[in-house]
Amino acid sequence: MSRSFDLAADYQDDVEQVHKAFCDEQYWLARLADSGADESTLDSIRLGADGRIDGGEATGHIIGTMPGVPITLSGTGQLTPHPDGVGARLACQATVEARIPLVGSKVEKFIGKQLMDLLITRQHFTNMWISENS
Repeated sequence: MSRSFDLAADYQDDVEQVHKAFCDEQYWLARLADSGADESTLDSIRLGADGRIDGGEATGHIIGTMPGVPITLSGTGQLTPHPDGVGARLACQATVEARIPLVGSKVEKFIGKQLMDLLITRQHFTNMWISENS
């Protein structure tokens, strides 16, 4: 069984600037280094054939695993102009699957809460990284 979560974060910069950061390998390496994890790796970044923003919006996908732990995370994010007309909004739908007998559902719920906290922390990191690297 799996559990889905809807999450959103707002950015001070526009879609083009946030998208540029999200497509930059150095951004992801810095983000992982800042994560506080004992060990983290960036296995790959794959841009679509065009790698572009279409109609002022961009879509991305993420897959995460933890070696040796029966938990997977997958998600899709839609980066759009903020409804107020200033900055950008990233709306995500994430699915967590914890294949752990008896407690998997509780673990999924816990991870979902952590994802929201993480999204907010990463939002601040992204805003800072863009201001320092643009």
